[in-house]
Amino acid sequence: MLVEQQFEEIDEHKDSRKTASSRSQSFCRHAAKRLAHLLLAHADFFVMLLILGLLTRFCLLAQPPIPIQTINFFDTSWQLDLVAKAHQGVWLGRDAIFTYGPLFQKLLSWAPLRQGMSLGSFYSYLWMFHYWSITLCIYFTGAFLLRGQPSWVRVFYLLLLVIFWVPVNWILFDIKLLLPLCCFAIFLRMLPAATQGNWGLCWRAGTAATLMAIAFLISGDAGAYCVAAFGIVVCTSLLYEHDLASLAGMAKYAALTGIFFFGWVLTINAALGKLLDFRFWKSTYEVVTQYRWSQAVRMLPEMTSIFWWALILNLLVFLWQWIVQSRTPSVPARARPAWLAMLCFGLVTLQSLIVSSEHFHVAISLFPWIALSGALLLGATELRISAVRLMLSFSVILVITGVFSGPYSLFHSQALFQRRPALTGRNVCPEGQYEIDDVCLEAADFSKLKTVGDFLKQHTAASDSIGVFPFENVYGFVPRRRVAGTVLQDYVIAGDYLTQRQVQSLEEASPAWTVYSVEPLQTFGVDGIPNFTRTPSVWLYWQRWYKHEFDAQPGLMLLHRDEERGRHWKMTSTSVLARPVQSRRTSEEIALPVTPLGNDWDFIKINLRAEYPVWWKLLKPSIFVVWLHFDRGPDRSVPAIVQPDHPYDIWIYPWEQAELANYFSPNVQEWRVASRPRLQSLSLQCMPIDWLSVTPSRITIGEVQTVKLSEQ
Repeated sequence: MLVEQQFEEIDEHKDSRKTASSRSQSFCRHAAKRLAHLLLAHADFFVMLLILGLLTRFCLLAQPPIPIQTINFFDTSWQLDLVAKAHQGVWLGRDAIFTYGPLFQKLLSWAPLRQGMSLGSFYSYLWMFHYWSITLCIYFTGAFLLRGQPSWVRVFYLLLLVIFWVPVNWILFDIKLLLPLCCFAIFLRMLPAATQGNWGLCWRAGTAATLMAIAFLISGDAGAYCVAAFGIVVCTSLLYEHDLASLAGMAKYAALTGIFFFGWVLTINAALGKLLDFRFWKSTYEVVTQYRWSQAVRMLPEMTSIFWWALILNLLVFLWQWIVQSRTPSVPARARPAWLAMLCFGLVTLQSLIVSSEHFHVAISLFPWIALSGALLLGATELRISAVRLMLSFSVILVITGVFSGPYSLFHSQALFQRRPALTGRNVCPEGQYEIDDVCLEAADFSKLKTVGDFLKQHTAASDSIGVFPFENVYGFVPRRRVAGTVLQDYVIAGDYLTQRQVQSLEEASPAWTVYSVEPLQTFGVDGIPNFTRTPSVWLYWQRWYKHEFDAQPGLMLLHRDEERGRHWKMTSTSVLARPVQSRRTSEEIALPVTPLGNDWDFIKINLRAEYPVWWKLLKPSIFVVWLHFDRGPDRSVPAIVQPDHPYDIWIYPWEQAELANYFSPNVQEWRVASRPRLQSLSLQCMPIDWLSVTPSRITIGEVQTVKLSEQ
């Protein structure tokens, strides 16, 4: 009996083990199925993580010193200065003004500050920051626009845009339009239904307001485009809503979003200063609105053809989708408003292209429309898309991509997967390059940074600030000195408000030394406008209080503050215009009836007002050219910008721009070149920048003065 009982116990034990094993296998199969379902349903998310991982590996494998070869003294300067100012506790929106905001500064500087602030760490994390922001924004755009489509469609969309259509082969891309594109996709998907309850309206409005606030903290441009995206989504939906309940719900949604956003405005005010101090918003408004006339750039012929091809192709895609919707009986209720919203937002984002029409802005402005067209072809406005249409859309997309685009070189396998030695070479600089601050530079840039950096380290303390003119802030980064000035770089200054803020901040800082780059020997005029003509008030401040002390290189000067010079400095103006001039033939050259000018003066100042038709605010204004006629030698022309519909002073130095460096000499007798030709007459002409420019309806010239600088 006992033996039988033992056998029964053994059998029960075996059965229990089999049951447990069966349950374990069943659990594993169930977990594997769920994991497979998760991977298939969210394949785009995992592909996005893979791209981020590969990009991170590529950026962080490079060990210092990193071969850079040459420094971009224009764009790299402001990026480096944002990192330096974060290290010094100086934040955009609170202490400084620029085209970006404090959140952008925080994101850009976070990693370099933790890895040791140097040129090497900056460049490593600069690339990673840009690539991460590109990939994340495009992923979320596709995830929201194509939420109703299979995940493999979203994977195709993500890979297509990141690898083929982001124009990083022209210049590193930017978050200014990528973030608004992402927000537009979220706004479109988050639009409340007609029967939405109060809680649903509240969280949607709160989310929309938060996204707009984040966008303004990234950049004023990004904030403005996000607000435009929200307005477009709401307005296009109202066009297709006809019952009172839907209209009331949409009005409540818009009102709640406005209330939540105002709450964010006060919160940002409190974080940057005081609750009722709206200085951040005032500065943002000034930078965004003055940009249209102060940074207008001509569209080159090769970019014109790209613009028209992109415009035609995108319009054809939207037209095709409209035809499909009109012939499909069971189109979702929100398909048509979504189609119209995508069309309107794509057109609005062309504003950056219209104002500043060089390569970078043409690329970045066309990209949102290209992204929206691709999403539309892949079924962004539909719950499901037929296999035939999907294959046809794929064919169209691939043909267009093959003709107009190609993979960015970074995504070639040999670039992303190569080993460290192939990426970085030796831990020393290649032959012909020299190490400074964990990067390798060619001799010309190395010599400038080394000489200026060593001089500033010897003559200033770590807590001292320095001045920079016009925009080479990198000279302050290498020796770790703060660059003075509320406006981060002078070319951003436009209008009375920004000019006053900049000059006032320079007077308060009164740096002991200033790095001055002579044009055209060491710098250039932004958009072809001489730096003196663009920001005369800033130049005059430096010339009054500073004298030439040391030459780092020909055309690269160190200026030392001289209080005695500033107290004895004098500026004398003499009116030379015989009578005011008013012209409605604005495209013709306007002769200025001036009295004999003589030769005892330094500058010409022309006070005028250019009145434009209102549609210039959708396009861009023209540029002004001052023609100078001398008694000997060839005539000269100096381009200038003029603020539309506002009294404005054009400052002109009639002779070679390099001669302006003479005015920093301690000896007044050396300010003027003795052999310069005498100016006989001058005229003014308004010239369209390109086919997108608007000409003034009337130009009124109130006064022309000669200006002389002296010491008394």
